[in-house]
Amino acid sequence: MIRLCLALFLLICFNQAVSCFTHWKITEEGRIEFENDSIYTLLRPYDLASFIKQSERVKRLETLKLIIKSKNIPSPQKDSSSISVSSFQENFYKTDLDCQKAEQQLTKFSFYETHLVSWNSQGISLPKESIEIKRTTIKLFKKPFCDIVNLPFNLNTFDHLDSIQSKENITMLPESELLKNILVEPEDFYGHTIHVALLTNSSSWAFLAMAADYFRIKGDYFNAVKCFQRSIYYASKYHKQIPMLSLSNMLHKLHFLNDSLSVALSGYSIDSNSSVFAYYIGNIYVTLGNLKHAYEWYDQSIKLDPKFRQAFLKKHAVMCHLKLEEYLEDQHLYFFKHLFFF
Repeated sequence: MIRLCLALFLLICFNQAVSCFTHWKITEEGRIEFENDSIYTLLRPYDLASFIKQSERVKRLETLKLIIKSKNIPSPQKDSSSISVSSFQENFYKTDLDCQKAEQQLTKFSFYETHLVSWNSQGISLPKESIEIKRTTIKLFKKPFCDIVNLPFNLNTFDHLDSIQSKENITMLPESELLKNILVEPEDFYGHTIHVALLTNSSSWAFLAMAADYFRIKGDYFNAVKCFQRSIYYASKYHKQIPMLSLSNMLHKLHFLNDSLSVALSGYSIDSNSSVFAYYIGNIYVTLGNLKHAYEWYDQSIKLDPKFRQAFLKKHAVMCHLKLEEYLEDQHLYFFKHLFFF
């Protein structure tokens, strides 16, 4: 009991004495020290280069403040005692309508989402031969085999894309998020049931797409691509956009941005009523740095599905970011004008 009381006493004492800092710097001696006045917000703490240059930004800001003060430049803000980019940003986020509707900054959103195909909602299931398999009777699980028939070079299956042509040399991490989408557990048994399904119908676009998802779960890019290509090849025009969206999603997550965009735009040309396609194209354009195009695609997604909340939030987050850039540019021009012409 005495030890517990002593521990609580020390904890209270330390809690009163300790201050928390979110910004740190590396000194010339190589020591890491806290920096309680940094203009750089560590949204990406794993970015070592930005971390190291943190103190340099503070020095540049302090120099700019001294220049502004020496020239007696009026601030466009009502409170001229505090001049910082962060104060401009905070004020903008609080007052702009698009920023309020977005609920958070653009940098807080995820743009590399995993697309899940709901097979049940598509009315698609495994064949009877697969469903009746008892897992306990299988001694060795077999993997799906998609390339029973070799396909000729085909632009419609995207053989011309670099990420497809180099499939043998590309590696990927397992996509565990896709486990939410498997029809049978565990994944190795699921792979075996797809193997059996393909034996009953080797040209089923749905079974081939399931096989592609299985290989994504296992981190096998080469076989995932082969299954996707055959799924696209055998699918009817009505279903073709389903494996195309999944292929685009995989390429996007692997940062093959232009290839991903090519596949997505091709799929959207087949199904221009798909709000999901428009949404993912918006995601791709954000990662390409083309926010104006991203805004247009999110807007199109909402027009197709007014209840698509993520598209709504990202649309306003993009517009908020675009307006903030313009706002900060205006502030920059204002200070530049007064620095040299005041």
